[in-house]
Amino acid sequence: MTEQFISNDLKVFLNKRLKGVVFGHAYVELIIDDGDEYEDYDYVLTVRSQLTVANGERVLSSGVSGFRDSLCELVGKTISNIELSDTQCIFCFRNESARLIVSLSMPDSDLAVLAHCEDLEIYLMNDALD
Repeated sequence: MTEQFISNDLKVFLNKRLKGVVFGHAYVELIIDDGDEYEDYDYVLTVRSQLTVANGERVLSSGVSGFRDSLCELVGKTISNIELSDTQCIFCFRNESARLIVSLSMPDSDLAVLAHCEDLEIYLMNDALD
């Protein structure tokens, strides 16, 4: 785990609320509230890799029946912790046992996650974790 990488780049998502989800053909966009009631900007986390929602014994990955409903159940929840390893990024939610797991293993591309908001861009790349 690269603690500096987390604190510098992913820290922006801590204590922010998952505001919405957009399902695209080959991606999922997670809309994350910026937390500022006076600004109308949100973070958009575009995930182009395998997503998994784990809640207790129930584990559903993208493409599996019920996955979209499980992901949408996280809307309105606040991100309390982010765990990063060489193979995955896990978003933990406050007062929830559910975890959102983003796979960092992509066969066709090194790009796993792109986040943007105005002037902010976060690229979470496999080779950046070494």
